[in-house]
Amino acid sequence: MEKYGFLDGHSAQVLAGLHEIFTKAAAISEAEANDKEISAAELAWIGNIPNLFTAHILSVLGARSGGDSHSPCRTGLITSNGKLSCTATTPI
Repeated sequence: MEKYGFLDGHSAQVLAGLHEIFTKAAAISEAEANDKEISAAELAWIGNIPNLFTAHILSVLGARSGGDSHSPCRTGLITSNGKLSCTATTPI
């Protein structure tokens, strides 16, 4: 990404955030595979992964389009069929 000029400070921050999501999900998956107990908080966090991804991805799209933090498509939810549904209820 850096070679082609797509890795600015914001993009690097978003990639770091996505890496944190992947790392935490992998740790929970590994614990579950080893028959360790998964807490209620971890289970709730797993259910929120699509929203976490959406927040990171839409922040890049908003930054690239010049949108502000109150832009209607700055919040969203990836539905069970994989489609993105934008909402304007709470800015990210």
